[in-house]
Amino acid sequence: MLFNLVELAQNWLDERGLYAVVQVMYQLEFRAFLAVLMAFAIVRLAGPAVIGWQRGRKIGDNPEFNSLTLNELMKHKAATPTMGGLLVIGSILVTSLLVADLWHSMPAKVAIVVMVMLAVLGSFDDWMKLNAARRQPGSRDG
Repeated sequence: MLFNLVELAQNWLDERGLYAVVQVMYQLEFRAFLAVLMAFAIVRLAGPAVIGWQRGRKIGDNPEFNSLTLNELMKHKAATPTMGGLLVIGSILVTSLLVADLWHSMPAKVAIVVMVMLAVLGSFDDWMKLNAARRQPGSRDG
């Protein structure tokens, strides 16, 4: 969206002497670097709030394995918040929508669709693990 806004405002920015803004937004490397910085900032700022919300709602996994030794080693990880992929996928989606050239780039559109589909699959897998107690005993497989 930012790329498309700069593209639409190119003449106006050129008239104001802001050609550098126009020029830098056409460089794919700059937009990729900007997307990485923005995604990192979103995760860093929103992460503690999301983790706190998950802990408050008791959205956490209790790892269980078929080995008593592994269960003993992983005992301290009980109630660890899960579904953190939603935070990562959300930040990537927001930055992609802001920085990518979605009007002209079919690969960007395909990448976003595939990412959302895999996020839905991962969310369903986590949901199955979180609701394992409601299913038949011993069925924790996602």
